[in-house]
Amino acid sequence: MTLRVAVLLSCGCHPLSGRTRGAAFDRRALELALRLGDVAAVHVGPQREDLRFDDYLAMGLPSIDHVVLDEEFDVVPALIGWLRGRAVDLILAGIRTETGERSGILPYVVAQALALPVVADIAACHAEGRTLNVEQAAPRGGRRLLCSPLPAMVTVGEAGPAPRSGSFRRRKVGIVKPVEPDTRTTWRCAQQSDTATPPRQSIKTYHHALARRRISAIRDQPASNGRVVVNLGPEAAASEILSFLRERDLLPSLSSENEEPK
Repeated sequence: MTLRVAVLLSCGCHPLSGRTRGAAFDRRALELALRLGDVAAVHVGPQREDLRFDDYLAMGLPSIDHVVLDEEFDVVPALIGWLRGRAVDLILAGIRTETGERSGILPYVVAQALALPVVADIAACHAEGRTLNVEQAAPRGGRRLLCSPLPAMVTVGEAGPAPRSGSFRRRKVGIVKPVEPDTRTTWRCAQQSDTATPPRQSIKTYHHALARRRISAIRDQPASNGRVVVNLGPEAAASEILSFLRERDLLPSLSSENEEPK
């Protein structure tokens, strides 16, 4: 069975030079897509002079659809509109982008809108009929075997296959086709204002802030005013415990000892 595969491509950024490039995880997703069947590739975003698709085209893509949007528009609904116009069996994407918030949430939002199952961080997959057999990456280099019905959405990370070497000839033959977005599926991003919701923190920033709050909560605890009492008999020890509990209102006041009921 030949799968109809769609791969979502983003614009990457070299960590040292800062130059635009094909995103590392998206290139791994594209490598896996090229091994599976007929591939349709899409990038959604504004038209920029520094935007480069050479790394993707050099891997053997005949064409890439570039859904051109102004920066004020959200890319998610335009991407969903593009996917709904194509009957695909499998959608692949990198586990996260190299620019922006890098939250990795976009594949899940797209899958929810299209009512598709999601399998994250896969190393390999193949189809048997309408079932996708997946090898998912697990901690410490382990692998987990899963099955998913088709169509489905999968994301590819470091465990994915290494991208093939690029070819100058394939890069020259491949083309980038500008595509007009469906205006019914686009909306503007929320404008910034004094009352606007602050931007979401990345997952890494959030966990660092959470750890700092926990450490501060422990460090800022008031010093204990307790005392250590040793070498007491049972009755004296019990009396000390009762006094400690009463001082903190942890026990109701008790009637005097040896008081007989009337």
